[in-house]
This record gives sequence, structure tokens and C-alpha cells, in this order.
Amino acid sequence: MIRIQKVIFFYEQRIEAPLDKIQNVNTSQTSPLSKFLNFGDVTIGTAGPRGTIVFKDISNPNTLERQILSERSRYVAGLRAEETYLTQSHAAQDLRTIIFGPQDVPPDAAPPPAQGPSAVAKSSTAPPRFQKLRELYRYFLPNSRIDENGKITWRKHWIELVQTTGLLSLLWLGLTIFILIQTLSPTTLIANFPRSATTFLLIIVIALILAIWYLYEDWRNDIYVLDENNIFDIYTKPLALGETKENAPLDKIQDITFIMPNPLSKLLNYGDVIIRTASEKGEFTFYKVSNPSGVMQEIQNRQHTFEIRRQQENARIEATRRRTELYHWFSTYNDLHQQPPPNLPPSPPSSKP
Repeated sequence: MIRIQKVIFFYEQRIEAPLDKIQNVNTSQTSPLSKFLNFGDVTIGTAGPRGTIVFKDISNPNTLERQILSERSRYVAGLRAEETYLTQSHAAQDLRTIIFGPQDVPPDAAPPPAQGPSAVAKSSTAPPRFQKLRELYRYFLPNSRIDENGKITWRKHWIELVQTTGLLSLLWLGLTIFILIQTLSPTTLIANFPRSATTFLLIIVIALILAIWYLYEDWRNDIYVLDENNIFDIYTKPLALGETKENAPLDKIQDITFIMPNPLSKLLNYGDVIIRTASEKGEFTFYKVSNPSGVMQEIQNRQHTFEIRRQQENARIEATRRRTELYHWFSTYNDLHQQPPPNLPPSPPSSKP
């Protein structure tokens, strides 16, 4: 379920909650006019920390209420049917193994042969000078999104770096130009400028370079990570001054929202992604990430995949439990079947009147 609020060119907010998190749906028509024109508010209670999501002044609120409850019931029924199917398929496979023995793997299902060392080296090795240039390029111009080994890493948008270092960079540029003109040009800007003052300005320029580098490293090391099981908020201070790493499992995520709060964020396509969870931290915020709607969609896709894997694992565990239970039943039946029947006392003759 999605609620989108937009002010064109100025603001955008998107709130999502899974259908299975919906607990109740209520409608409200508080005036005779709303009853006559058939509009009102629809309040949706969820299990997430947001609590309620309100659709204001919706046409045909009672129809929308029925549609939401119907879609929720259908979605939950689909999840249960999928879980039942997985449980039955695992149980059937285990029973076939018990009765007929392990089945041979067909040739077309065999894993592909591993590549030789020469093939791997050929695909991953680059000339050293190009490798160094690539590393230098990636250091100063890192990607805002990196996909690597099933893990996605996001950095803050470059506008955050500009806002943080812009004033210092302008000051550094101005002082550098002034010093160069004052020392190298035949026509100085200020006559009889003291050498000690030039030295002092040079020290300020070096201090500004160090400050800009520190802020750049601070921006570069603030990352958000999504893997197959968890989300991470990692902040590493420059010069190894400390690191903060917080995470939450994907199954603890309850709802996700993104906000693009101003026209500049809409123009440059960046915003905040707010993730509310049932973990100890509670709320995670991915600040000023590029393409926030894409970030939210990626997290939801990983959630769905994680849920499918968990259902398959639960089905496998349940099938193993049932297999063990059936094995004990059949073993007990077989033992009793091979034993001689017990000597029972003869039944007394029936007395006829």
C-alpha cells in the first residue's frame, strides 16, 4: 500500500506499508456534505511504528475500505498458499528419498565447470598504470551506488559534499590566487605586502586543504549498505578516529518512506529514505541519497527475496520434522508387525436368554 504526497517542483513524500502489516481500516464522513457527495477519510492502522496512514478526502471511502481489506486477504492467502506448497513439496521430496532412495542428479543439472586460473586472471587483471589511475579516479569521484558481490553500497549525493566544503573551497581558492599573484606576478595586488603575512596566509591555505580533505573523507566514509539479509548504516571518522556501525535484519523492517523536501532535491533527484524497523535502533535514515525511490524499491525487492528464502527454510525444517515423525511411526509399525500377536484370554461365551 502506497501513499504519495507531491507539491510539483517543490516536495515529494512516499509512504509504503506491506499489505500483511495492515491491521484495520476505518472510514470517516464527518459532515452532511461529505455524506451527500460521498467523500471522506480512510484511516489505515498498521503494525509499523508509523501506526496509521490517512487518506484524506477520498471519493467513495467505503469502496476503498473494502478494496484494501480484500487485497490484504488475498495477499495473506497467497503467502499461506505458497508456504503450504513449499512445505508439501519438501515433504514429498523427503518421502521419495525415504522410499526410493537418493535420486541421481541429471547431467544438465550438474554445476558448470569452474574457470581455470588463466580465465580468471584474464578477466580481472588490468595493466598496473591503468589500475592506479582507476583507483585514483574512484577515490576522488566515487560512485553514489556500488553493486559488489550481492551487496549494494550507497553514498550521500555530491550536493552534500558541496554544501559542506563549498565555503572553505572558495576561501582556499581565493587565498591561493592572491598568494600566487602576490608572489609570482610582476604587478602585486598590495604594495609592500609583508613576507610574514604571506607565510601566514600560506599556512592558512595548507590548513584549509587539510580541513577540506577531512570533510571529504567524512563524506566519503558515510555509507549505507544493503545485503541479502540486513541493512547497515556505517559511519567511519577520518584518521581512524572511530567507527559507528548499526544494522537491522530485513525481516524487522516495517515500513519505508522517502522524502524529497525541496525543488533542488527534485531537480537533482536526491532525498532521505526513512526505514522504520522493529530492531533496537528503531529508525534508520539514509540521508541525501541519489534516486531515493530506487533505493526504497531495492530494499523492498530484497525484503521480498528474503521472505521467500525464509519460507523455503521454514518449509524445509517442517518437512524434516514430519519426515522424522513419519519415520518413527513407520518404524514402530514395522516392529509391531514383525512381533507375534499377544496371547489374549479367550472371550467368555455369550449367554442367550
